[in-house]
Amino acid sequence: MTEKLMKAIYSDPAQTITLTAWADTVAVDPRDNLLIAVRLSGYPEVTAGLVNAVSGGGTLSVQLDGETLVCTPQQGRYSKAVSRDGTYAVAALLWDNQSARKQGEKQQTEEMEGKEQKEKTDKAQEARVYYLACPVRDKTALYHEIDKVSTIPMLPEFRDYMINELQARDMMAPCRVYTTGEPFAIWRLTCTPDDQNIEDVLTDGLKAGVIRIPSTWPCQPDAFTEINGVAGYLWAFGFVIASRIRGQFQPLYDPAQEPLSEGVLGLDQFVAQTAGYHLYGAQLAAAEALRRRLQTARFGLIIAECGSGKSKVGSIAMQSYCKSTGNACISSSAPPT
Repeated sequence: MTEKLMKAIYSDPAQTITLTAWADTVAVDPRDNLLIAVRLSGYPEVTAGLVNAVSGGGTLSVQLDGETLVCTPQQGRYSKAVSRDGTYAVAALLWDNQSARKQGEKQQTEEMEGKEQKEKTDKAQEARVYYLACPVRDKTALYHEIDKVSTIPMLPEFRDYMINELQARDMMAPCRVYTTGEPFAIWRLTCTPDDQNIEDVLTDGLKAGVIRIPSTWPCQPDAFTEINGVAGYLWAFGFVIASRIRGQFQPLYDPAQEPLSEGVLGLDQFVAQTAGYHLYGAQLAAAEALRRRLQTARFGLIIAECGSGKSKVGSIAMQSYCKSTGNACISSSAPPT
């Protein structure tokens, strides 16, 4: 935290260039003063030139409380935003976590293209670094940011254990943030390939009994003893999974709670009269859901396996929707096929 604006300077002696602006926020990694974020203001041309130079890898010097903080950026690792209002401009650089993930994906692609074994081994040992911003002392927000960049399941019940253990193993550490505004925190998170180090933390906690998967303790301490495959898992926990899905996703149409519309029922009857069969209940439910979707968005997708009747469902939904709006968009001279 700082009480006044900080003077930010970019200098290139070889080109006799010096650009000066004012920063209200600077964040660096204390290990090597790697620049994580900066927000600058000043004359538009100077501010834009300074932020472009720094995002390209130019060193930024910040005068802070009588001392000079030399910030070293990494080229190509930042998202950039510049706004201008007359003779005043504000520019910001923020470490882009996606660039770290893309770099890891690029390394994996190169490994698959026939590199030497030693090079593969060296690359496999490389880690990705993410910088996570959140309110000060807000563990829930920090845990959410960890979850966003990690591929390992992060249940809310694991929050305190994971945060404490990641710090204890030096996988996560706080960075330095200087700002004139509302204080916030930035944390450095290091992930090995495939997030193996985070997986190890989670596995160790489960083995030691420090953390437990919900619904397996204390009522079901040996819930997985008799489970030998996916079928057994679904048989044992299918109801819990279904309940969570219902709680997280509100269906457009719930056949257990609501009747089908007259339009869908009438068209199903028309199909029966002309083609000699009724649509299955699941097909009618999908048609009703799609009809409701068209009423609000006028666009919808049907995703199902081949032979599940997508054409029939789509025809029924479209015809029912068009009839409700007074438009004859599909001819009723022939049933859907």
